[in-house]
Amino acid sequence: LGHVANLILQNTAHHNMSLNYSQNRMNLGDQCLLIDLTGRPDLFVSARKAVTTFLNPCKDGSEESRIQSVGQHSFTVRLNTIITQESRQKAVLQGQELLHQTIHEMDKIYQSHNKLLNSKQAKEQLSEDALYLAREYLRSIVKEQHKLAETIWNQKKIELEGEK
Repeated sequence: LGHVANLILQNTAHHNMSLNYSQNRMNLGDQCLLIDLTGRPDLFVSARKAVTTFLNPCKDGSEESRIQSVGQHSFTVRLNTIITQESRQKAVLQGQELLHQTIHEMDKIYQSHNKLLNSKQAKEQLSEDALYLAREYLRSIVKEQHKLAETIWNQKKIELEGEK
């Protein structure tokens, strides 16, 4: 499923259901996995059926309520979780690592496309002005995506660290 769909994990905590213990504060929350099959809409029905079967191999339909359609090509699966301070700290470390990996992958994409713009074939087919504009556009898009990734991460980090 990971090869044909975008998988996005979303956390929502219910602050009114928090439990205070002597050392750990825990929030009961729901974790949703968004499965986006926009790239392969023909697989939506079979993917949803496969997830339902995986969640409930007995096929009594009890797990169907955990799955909700979000759009024509997307659905979510609700996962119940308990969030501890320790798990938040691990999530912060993992999130920081994912941010670095994301930026690194974006830089690799930039380098590969910039290499294409510097190729002999591109120089023969495009004017210097067109190549310059393409390089600047590519650079601005990558910088914009870096900022977006950092902004999203900083918001999530504040959320994770704010529940002390």
